[in-house]
Amino acid sequence: MEELGHAEGLLSMFYKTFAEYYGAGPGGLNVHNTCHLVHCVMLVGPMWAWSCFAFEDANSLILHAVHGTGNVMRQILWYKNAVVRLAAICPRQLSRGKQWRSLKEAKGCYVAGAVGEVGECEEFIRTKIGVGDLPLQKAYRIFFQGEQLYSKQYGRMQKRVCFVVLIHDARICAIEYFLLNRVNQEVYAVVKVEEVVPCILSNYVGGNHLNSVRETNDVDVLPIQSIAEKLLLVSIKDDLMFVIQFLNNYCCRYWCEIVNEIWWKVYLTVGSESSVCTVQGVSNIKV
Repeated sequence: MEELGHAEGLLSMFYKTFAEYYGAGPGGLNVHNTCHLVHCVMLVGPMWAWSCFAFEDANSLILHAVHGTGNVMRQILWYKNAVVRLAAICPRQLSRGKQWRSLKEAKGCYVAGAVGEVGECEEFIRTKIGVGDLPLQKAYRIFFQGEQLYSKQYGRMQKRVCFVVLIHDARICAIEYFLLNRVNQEVYAVVKVEEVVPCILSNYVGGNHLNSVRETNDVDVLPIQSIAEKLLLVSIKDDLMFVIQFLNNYCCRYWCEIVNEIWWKVYLTVGSESSVCTVQGVSNIKV
C-alpha cells in the first residue's frame, strides 16, 4: 500500500503538470486515465493481471458489422444472427487457425484422427457414465464449439499445453483422453481435477484468470458439453504450475452477459422502419 500511495502521488503530479511540459493539445484520454490507475490496481490487482484489449477486440467486431449510418442496431443484430446460423450449419469453416482433417461427426462435436481401445480404468468409466457393455473407443482430439481440444495422451503434442479446460461447475481439469460411445455417438472427457491453491492474485478480482494449481489423482468422466472453455497451462516445475484463462474470455465475461441480455431477450425498435429477425434463443425480435 505504501508503494501504491507513492505511485498515486507521482501520477497525480504528472497529470497536473502535463500541460506545462507538453502543452494542452496532447492531453487526451490516455493522460486522463493515469488518474485512475492506482484505484484500478487496488480494485483488481496488478496491471499485468488484466487487460482492456478484449473490449477493443469486441468493438472491432461490432464495427465490422456496420456498413452504413442507417439503422445501426439492426445491422448489428443481423450480423449476430448470421454468425449464429453459420456456426450451426458449418462450424468448421468458422474455426480459427489450421483446420484438422479426417474429422468424424459425433453428437455435438467432431472427433479428429484415429481412435483406439479403452484400457485403464475401463470398469470405473463404464460405471461412471452408465453405458454397460456398449462399445467405447478412445480419442485424443476433438473439435467442439469452434475450439480444437487436445488430450494429455495425444502423442504429437510435446510442446503444447492446452489440454487443461474450465468446466461449467468452475472446476479446472486436465483432459487425459476422450471417449466415444459408438452406439449413440456421445463423447466424454476423462479428466483429472486440478486443485486450485492460493497465490498472490487470489484476493484480487482481476487475478481470477490466473490460478496456481496442483495435480491430483481425482479422476472424473464428464460429457463433452460440460467444458466451458480451453485454458493454458504454464508449468514452471513439478510443484509450481499455473493455468491461465485467455484474457479475451475473462475480461469480456461480464460484458458479454450484459450484451447477451440485449441479443437474446430485449425487444428493440430502431427508427421508424420495423422488421422482424430470428436469433437463436429468441424469435421475432422487432428492430
